[in-house]
Amino acid sequence: MQIKIPLRLVRWTDRLDDYLNITLWQRGRIDVRVVDVLTAIGGVICVGWYAYTGGWFGALQGALAYVFCMMVGLWFLR
Repeated sequence: MQIKIPLRLVRWTDRLDDYLNITLWQRGRIDVRVVDVLTAIGGVICVGWYAYTGGWFGALQGALAYVFCMMVGLWFLR
């Protein structure tokens, strides 16, 4: 099956990919990119919200759910 993808969408995702993969800091083999910073900020917000609403156990569950979702996203969507 062939699905036509609009050229506008392809260009937009290419620009987004180029922006998210800009290296902010590099030391040896480790480099920190924009996507890493956004992922870390999202994790802090997620765990903070679950800690606020559910205490330490909610924060633990929120952290595990966030890590699981990020792993699934890396494994299956990239």
